[in-house]
Amino acid sequence: MFTRLRSWWQSRQPLPDPPITTNDEGFSFTSDSGEECRVRWDDVLEIRAFKLDLLTMDEVRFSFKVESGLWVDVSEDQPGFRTMVESLQSRYPSVVGWEARVIKPAFVRKETVLFRGK
Repeated sequence: MFTRLRSWWQSRQPLPDPPITTNDEGFSFTSDSGEECRVRWDDVLEIRAFKLDLLTMDEVRFSFKVESGLWVDVSEDQPGFRTMVESLQSRYPSVVGWEARVIKPAFVRKETVLFRGK
């Protein structure tokens, strides 16, 4: 009985956030549907940062508009997020200092355009 209960409980748990891999070309991660999502730095048209209010805490997200017109979101909860942000800051100087523009006050979306190009 406990084995079935544990299996049921584990099936109800959310999947872990997919890790972000960053390199000189851009970044990538595997979506929940199993597709690989790749963003090339040269294809980025706009970068936005914002917070989602999750009732007891906020989640910081970055959203990238790419040349195809699609938006790609990544979360601070994804492994590799900090490394990706460090690469962003060296490639797009306007991203530097994003925390001061987005993080406070708590539970306010504070959507901010960090980069707009082309």
